[in-house]
Parts: sequence; structure tokens; C-alpha cells
Amino acid sequence: MNKFSFRYYLKHLKQPWEPFVLGVFNRHTIKLTYFKGIFHKHYHDTGDEVFVVIRGVINMGISNKNVILHVGDSYIVKRNEIHEPRSIKGAYVMTIEPEGTDPIFVD
Repeated sequence: MNKFSFRYYLKHLKQPWEPFVLGVFNRHTIKLTYFKGIFHKHYHDTGDEVFVVIRGVINMGISNKNVILHVGDSYIVKRNEIHEPRSIKGAYVMTIEPEGTDPIFVD
């Protein structure tokens, strides 16, 4: 798939924290995810992860700081950086990360 419509996926993507793969390029995966509530603290040892807010607001708990992202904002979480994404009211977020990236959960 080369073209995708955020409008379509925003209507149909309702299950929190279950990403939909929009595409793959240069060994990176583009995903769209509905954020609602708090996702577990975790990190990735395979590479950096890019977050782009499409709709809503998210709060990224990163190490000992919080980064608030609004529509159109983006943030790069560095490899091995512990982060805890959350959205109280719900948000749609596009992420880009190396293929096969899985979260490594921490306490």
C-alpha cells in the first residue's frame, strides 16, 4: 500500500493500544494507534521511535520528565530510553520504528 487515509483509519480504529500497520519502508514500520489510558513503561533496544500526534493530546512520561504533545507535534524517543505514553481523553498517534520492534517492559 502506498497511499493511506488518516480519515478512514480514524473512523475505524477504536481498540486502544492495538496498532494498525500502515506500511513498511527501508526496514521501518509506520503504525497508527489509538492511545487511551496509560501504556506500560517500556523501552526498545532495536532503535529510535518517532511519535506524531494526528488527533488528541498525549503525555509522554520519559525518564524523569513529561512531554505533552498536541496535534501536529512529534517526538523522537531514543533507543533504550524508558517511556510511558498516555492519553486521558484518547488520541490517534502515528509511530515510525524499525521493523520487528517490540517493547521491553520495566517495573
